[in-house]
Amino acid sequence: MTTKEYERIKEKIEAAKEKKNKAQGAIEQLKASLKKEFGFDSVEEAAAKEKELATEIETAEKRLESLMEELEGVTEWEKL
Repeated sequence: MTTKEYERIKEKIEAAKEKKNKAQGAIEQLKASLKKEFGFDSVEEAAAKEKELATEIETAEKRLESLMEELEGVTEWEKL
């Protein structure tokens, strides 16, 4: 390996380290934002909450549909 090749490899390694550090900084910023805006410490916590809320929404939609059917059954809409 020549000195020139060694320097080129060294530069590539340094560039890769810089990219890694920038990416790590971006991840830390996103985690801080997640904590500040939503109170979650991790993406896993946010995903679990999303799943929980999706289940609650589905239950509420089914209940609404049931109540609408019940209301339609007791109301004479054609007379309104």
